[in-house]
Formats: sequence, C-alpha cells, structure tokens
Amino acid sequence: ILIVFMLAVTIYTLRELPYNQPVYSAGAEPTVVDVEAMQFGWELSQTQFKAGEPVEFKVKSNDVNHGFGIYDEDMNILTQTQAMPAYTNEVYITFDEPGTYEVLCMEYCGLAHHAMTAEITVTE
Repeated sequence: ILIVFMLAVTIYTLRELPYNQPVYSAGAEPTVVDVEAMQFGWELSQTQFKAGEPVEFKVKSNDVNHGFGIYDEDMNILTQTQAMPAYTNEVYITFDEPGTYEVLCMEYCGLAHHAMTAEITVTE
C-alpha cells in the first residue's frame, strides 16, 4: 500500500514538469537574449528592457560551468540557471519593476570569479 501511495504522489507531483515554463501569456513574443559566459565575464546580446516585457535568456558557456543568476537592487535572486559548455539553457523572466539588476556568476569558476558581473537596466 505504501509503494502504491508513493507512486501516486510521485506521478501527481511530476505532472507539472517542466517547471521552467515561460512566464508570459500565450501569443506574446518574448525578447530573446543570447548570453555567453566566459572566464571572467558575461556577454549579453541586450541589456536594456522595459518593465513588463517578457524576456527569454538563452545561456551557454564557452569554457567551464558558470551559474547565471539575476538579482534585484536588494540582492534578492530573481532567477537562475547553469551556463554549460556545448549546451544552451533557457530561463524566462518578466521584469515587473524598473531599475538596475545585476547578473552574477553563482558557480565558482576560477580566481576572478568575484569579478564576473553584468548589469541589466529596466525602464518604464
């Protein structure tokens, strides 16, 4: 009985996968941003957005694993994913508030890891 119960709970909770679904309504086209991580910096194809604009980040690395994390002005993490060589991860976000957001590396990647930052600006 316990095995059947656990199987039912597992199936019920996994039916919502994948969790990383777009956060914009059907029919809305997101702004697609290519992100490339490298020791020790970020290259973003776009860094300025409007509040309420859906954004899809396509994140990859050209050397080692990096963690792509977006933080608000109070250093609260808003979203994150891994930047990995030979693989592209997607992360979706809609910035609700104008301001300056910071991209930080969340995976130790070498001696200058602490300097691996980028800035995103969101206007009204």
